[in-house]
Amino acid sequence: MSNSNFHEIASPEEFQSLLSQDLSRVSLINFWAPWAEPCKKMNEIVLELAKKYPQLLVLQVLRLLLGSKASFR
Repeated sequence: MSNSNFHEIASPEEFQSLLSQDLSRVSLINFWAPWAEPCKKMNEIVLELAKKYPQLLVLQVLRLLLGSKASFR
């Protein structure tokens, strides 16, 4: 995805860094899993929202990246 407001998160550090850059910006965080059909459908909606609202920070977090619930706090 070429939108500068859409980010596929690769690590907890990247997640924290992007959220911290602009604390006044509205963020949409999509936690998803590739094996879950509802997630696949929701990913399409999230991409459309990113295109429609360029001021929105969109973070796409693959569930498999989470070592524990505490990783992304």
